Amino acid sequence: MGKNMRIKTSSSGSTQPLLNSQEPSAPALSDLEHGDAVQPANVGFFRVFKLAKPDAGRLVIATIALLIASTTGILIPKYGGKIIDIVSRDIREPEQQAEALAAVRNTILDIVLIVVIGSICTALRAWLFNSASEKVVARLRKNLFSHLINQEIAFYDVTRTGELLSRLSEDTQIIKNAATTNLSEALRNLTTTIIGIGFMFSTSWKLTLLALVIVPALSVAVRKFGRFLRELSHKTQAAAAVAASIAEESFGAIRTVRSFAQEDYEISRYSEKVDETLKLGLTQAKVVGLFSGGLNAASTLSVITVVIFGANLTIKGTMTTGDLTSFILYSLTVGSSVSALSGLYTTAMKAAGASRRVFQLLDRTSTMPKSGDKHPAGEQDGDVELDDVWFAYPSRPDQMVLKLKTPDNIHLQRVFLKPKCLCNSNETGNYFKIEAWLKSSTRWTKWRWKSKTLFYFVMQTGSTSLFLLYFGHLKETTIANLIERFYDPLKGKILLNGISLVEISHQHLHRQVSIVSQEPILFNCSIEENIAYGLNGNASSTDIEIAAKMANAHEFVSKFPEQYKTHVGERGVRLSGGQKQRIAIARALLMNPRVLLLDEATSALDAESEYLVQDAMDSLMKGRTVLVIAHRLSTVKSADTVAVISDGLIAESGTHDELLSKDGIYTSLVKRQLQGPKVEI
Repeated sequence: MGKNMRIKTSSSGSTQPLLNSQEPSAPALSDLEHGDAVQPANVGFFRVFKLAKPDAGRLVIATIALLIASTTGILIPKYGGKIIDIVSRDIREPEQQAEALAAVRNTILDIVLIVVIGSICTALRAWLFNSASEKVVARLRKNLFSHLINQEIAFYDVTRTGELLSRLSEDTQIIKNAATTNLSEALRNLTTTIIGIGFMFSTSWKLTLLALVIVPALSVAVRKFGRFLRELSHKTQAAAAVAASIAEESFGAIRTVRSFAQEDYEISRYSEKVDETLKLGLTQAKVVGLFSGGLNAASTLSVITVVIFGANLTIKGTMTTGDLTSFILYSLTVGSSVSALSGLYTTAMKAAGASRRVFQLLDRTSTMPKSGDKHPAGEQDGDVELDDVWFAYPSRPDQMVLKLKTPDNIHLQRVFLKPKCLCNSNETGNYFKIEAWLKSSTRWTKWRWKSKTLFYFVMQTGSTSLFLLYFGHLKETTIANLIERFYDPLKGKILLNGISLVEISHQHLHRQVSIVSQEPILFNCSIEENIAYGLNGNASSTDIEIAAKMANAHEFVSKFPEQYKTHVGERGVRLSGGQKQRIAIARALLMNPRVLLLDEATSALDAESEYLVQDAMDSLMKGRTVLVIAHRLSTVKSADTVAVISDGLIAESGTHDELLSKDGIYTSLVKRQLQGPKVEI
């Protein structure tokens, strides 16, 4: 059964015609490295805590253990004060001394019991909080990775890989520490502070009010400092992400760096960004140091004031020595806890910056509509049609690369060009003379017209291949990218078996369409796993071997000690270019697609391998829709139909010999490839 691949324009359908030659514009995408592309709806820690919901029971137990541990810790000064009061009495009689020793012994036993209970609760608290933190960060990373992997391809065109890796690893680690481990410490210190202040009030309310007089001023200072530190931390982390991106890019292109001897240049580039990070980090260290020093000075002065006033009360007899000692210990404990809270607040502000960067990604919505759920199949299985498609890459929205547009004042419902009805350029080469057949509901009608724009192209496939060449701004992979639905057209639609790609299930579409690109990408796993990648490990060893043989890969794979278990390294670095290409071809063959896209698929092969692979692919093409993009004359000459695309439009089409006879764009390309305009063809 023959298949159809159509490239056409039509004024019918849901798409409205453009008025006054106005071209659709592509939405511009912002580079996320600046942190201003998407503002998260909520960067509060309560959003992070939602990730800990599955561990709520564990966290409740940990919180109870924390409260008990904090309470036991704050009781120590109270019992210490009792011992001081006991030993400071005027004890002269043996009976009084024995009674005092017994009281001290009992108090010490109470302290030991308190310490044991506190230690057990501290260990339980640390274990539960730390285990919960690991689960939270794992959950956050999974959510973030899942969200990122489903973003549209255009997002990755404008976003640095290193930036995403930084947010996925470093930022999530900062959030983890702040949301769990640091939260545990914050709760512990906050509990200690509250209970300590309560004991201080019970000991002497006058001294307590005196100690707390500086709290309002400190609260204002801490709030302002926190806002400043949050913004500074955000900038520091963004700068570090750019440095990480440069490192990732340099390591990934290490062979190019080495071949041009640009190690020093890459070091300079990386060092420049690290120095920017260092500058921000030093500023952060300076302000944190000044803030910590000021807070410590204020706390120390407060304690000194309390000691002086407390000593005066003790001398006057309104306060015992033990009470004063306990109060001083409470003051030191509370002061230490407040200082720890300020340090944790600093960490929390850093985490707030990291949270903003992470949730900036999680809040991002893909600009491409979600795929539908249709699974088109039937007699037209494998038919592909480009209907009035206009397209510009989102990273270059002002540069329209594909314009299959309808000429003015022409209205067609559905036009089919019979295989022999080809385009002929006139003497000036400025117009195409079109002979087509218009199919109405009852009959075919021959129709002719002359236009500057070729509006429709149909290919009878099966054993026939369509080869696209290009000139002007159109990259030859554009049509393949659109058929794979890596991008959506700005205007018009692309159909598979008569159904728009937007309406087709994502999984179904990519089971029907396979691509072998000019630069094959292999994963850091075995050859076997790479070939079976699209089948989720459901391919048998026999099927894998058959696909490898068809792609002329079995011979070299069999020579490896581990054969199909051989690991190819990162991006297939352990294989040659031709070997990687053949593995990629085998991967596509194993999918048994109805639509096969070959983008210079044999470009990396030597002459002998190309011949063998081409021979296998000729049989593979039967009964499928195949789009082959090629520039080699040897490849193009064997095609049944060649289409030449110039500035986004189909400029010429026909067989190799027919196009040569026109002495047009195709002829010029052939002459250039043969290295001489005077070569006789």
